[in-house]
Amino acid sequence: MIRTKSYTIDLPPLSWKRCELSGRQFFDGQKKEKVIFGLSMRRSHGNDPIFAKPVMFHNATFFFPFPKSRHKCEEDDFYVGRCDIDNLVKFIFDAAVDAEILIDDNIICAMGRIKKVYSHHPRTDFSFTELPKSSIGFNF
Repeated sequence: MIRTKSYTIDLPPLSWKRCELSGRQFFDGQKKEKVIFGLSMRRSHGNDPIFAKPVMFHNATFFFPFPKSRHKCEEDDFYVGRCDIDNLVKFIFDAAVDAEILIDDNIICAMGRIKKVYSHHPRTDFSFTELPKSSIGFNF
């Protein structure tokens, strides 16, 4: 049986940032944000077991708030702002590992349907689906 879990995080999307250097040590400047995001994921995850088999990350939509100028922006228009889509995804992966949703982000073997849009309700929606032993016959 293939297990799928969907999440809605009612926070504006957050983009992954490199670790920062303080003196001679590196530290994660987003630890607080990852904990808050992870707690929301954990609440949605409930008592389901941790994902430990190969998974697909999919149906991800990053809903960004409208810009203050708001000229020519409509609900669900694509967002082409400063956040790179790969860094948005990496932030989710790091938070999911920290929140013990994923055993490790190296188990993510496939991705599909990822987009950035404007919305009146900023949030992040996404799903994880365990992959079958063979990808033959699995509809990506």
